[in-house]
Amino acid sequence: AVLLVISPKGREFAVAGLADLKLRDAVKENTRFYIASSGKLMTSAVIFQLEQEGKLSLPAKAANLMAPFPGLGRIDHIKSVTVEQLLKHRSGLAEYYGDEFEKAASKDPSKRWNVEESLKFIFDEKANDQPGRAYEYVNTNYVLLGHLIASLDRGTYENSLKGRLFEH
Repeated sequence: AVLLVISPKGREFAVAGLADLKLRDAVKENTRFYIASSGKLMTSAVIFQLEQEGKLSLPAKAANLMAPFPGLGRIDHIKSVTVEQLLKHRSGLAEYYGDEFEKAASKDPSKRWNVEESLKFIFDEKANDQPGRAYEYVNTNYVLLGHLIASLDRGTYENSLKGRLFEH
């Protein structure tokens, strides 16, 4: 585990545990971790910041606010999904994170996937439901919100989170 504490006195790191159990390598300050769904909290926080800044509204069609990428139009129902539906897992969109993605990702575990590479697994797939109709936890929603953040901040998702949440 790595803990970063930022205070008026500066930054302090605390590390504990093993990064690799087989090799018995200790965790270091720069050890990379897969944070899984805890990143959704950070994504949501930045979306609400962008709303407060007037850069988006929750009822807005998400596709109208984001930079286009190859294949975006091949995602079923993408033109009618709102920012709020993405946030609340009520988009109806298909899930990209399935067996095919897992198989591809296991070939290169250190690969950093961009939005097009991730979502190509649902290009031309039928949506799970109509937008707004039902709740369904779908990782696709937050990949799109991350891309929306990068688009509105005119940079990368990583730099947006870094600048907005971690380097005040």
